[in-house]
Amino acid sequence: SELKNYKIKEAIILLGLMVAYALLLRPVGFLLSTISFLSLGGVVLGERKVYLLIPITTLATVIIWYLVQGVLGIFLRPLPFFI
Repeated sequence: SELKNYKIKEAIILLGLMVAYALLLRPVGFLLSTISFLSLGGVVLGERKVYLLIPITTLATVIIWYLVQGVLGIFLRPLPFFI
């Protein structure tokens, strides 16, 4: 009876986004797949200000990519393999 209190639809959509992110990470590249995942996840969770969401997720993704690649030295393919 308390199952109705949870947002099952949003949870399933987020799980689907996580699976899609994992599958697209290598062919699409880290930057595009992460920006897409974070932006779509924010929209699913109810964020209305998409004009702020896109730049913030882009900046966060670039900073994370730089820290992992530049500071830690772990290679992440930033762009799709065909570019």
